[in-house]
Amino acid sequence: MNKENLKFILKQFPYIYPKGFIRSAKLHIEKLINKDKLYSKNRSAQYYLIDEGETYFLPPPNGLQPQYLSGFTLNQAYKTTEKYLFFLPDSFITGNEGITANNRNYIYEDFAHHFNISSLKGNHFNKPFQNFSLNIKPLSGTTASLLCPEPANVYHWFFDVLARIRFYEPVIDQIDHFLISDAVPQSFIDLLPLFSIPIDKIVRVKGDEKLHLKYLYISSLAGSEGRSSQKDLAYLNDKLRIAAPQIGTEKFYLRRGKSTTRAILNEEELIVILKANGFTIVDSGELSFEEQKVTFSRAAIVVAFHGASLFNLLFVPKNCKVLELFSPDYFRTDCYYNLASLKQLRYWYLVGEKAAKVNWGDTSFNPHLFSDLLKQVANNE
Repeated sequence: MNKENLKFILKQFPYIYPKGFIRSAKLHIEKLINKDKLYSKNRSAQYYLIDEGETYFLPPPNGLQPQYLSGFTLNQAYKTTEKYLFFLPDSFITGNEGITANNRNYIYEDFAHHFNISSLKGNHFNKPFQNFSLNIKPLSGTTASLLCPEPANVYHWFFDVLARIRFYEPVIDQIDHFLISDAVPQSFIDLLPLFSIPIDKIVRVKGDEKLHLKYLYISSLAGSEGRSSQKDLAYLNDKLRIAAPQIGTEKFYLRRGKSTTRAILNEEELIVILKANGFTIVDSGELSFEEQKVTFSRAAIVVAFHGASLFNLLFVPKNCKVLELFSPDYFRTDCYYNLASLKQLRYWYLVGEKAAKVNWGDTSFNPHLFSDLLKQVANNE
């Protein structure tokens, strides 16, 4: 073991758990700058404001179940947080979900979330030694992090990764390495040149890997907890060359596909009703990115169970209407209700029924209620 490796190991004390958590990278950097001497202030960690916070008031959703309206309340009015680009020299990243630490093994909370499934702190205290390594891979030059939880999920890829590239644009030509999770499918990677990121600058990070970064740029998350902004949508529209027509004419139902979680138990019964109402049944997982973009640019109505395939709302025309189906086990209103509202689409919802002794997330829908709501959507009531 050489002297450099020994130094890294000593810095990771107390080894089993991280030394602590830094709640705000901005406040931590301000504290460091206040302690620094005049000359060293310009050479230490820095932050740069990219976006001011914005306030949004979303229209109420439409549906036949007023008992569920309260589930939308928290997301009808919200303020996005200020967005920063941080410069963190001599720092560490553990794993492929964006866990970032300073050179004394204090973890920054700003750069990783887990959609409330489990907390950042809980993960680290439930998994001893998660942040410790005897084999730390050094990366010289200047690095940018595009790591996040769930990067193989297409919604998270578009809104937690691609939308985030906007914050790096002031320094994008200075970056030698862009960190991407090794879980990201190649079809997602193929989109990065549209965002001015050369494929040869990508470094795929493994789940059990720890990196030491000489110079790291890392940004705030873009749409934390599913709350995107108009700037995020405008940026994605520009880079992905989305130019949907004003008027869509086709009706699409997004089948759950091969997913084994959160199934619609009577989906075939619903498909009969949908086909009788002129819907085309689509499995978006079987379409390329370009095929999805072209297909949904023709949409007049989109019906889908809550899930990543609803990212296709990015491509729909202004007159498109949306019916989102929910399991009562996973009633999250902070992603596609938000996206539909920012695009000024008419939005409806329907929550399913939970039978006894079925898997978590699995649900059925009352066919009569479903049929009635389809008519309401078609008539724009």
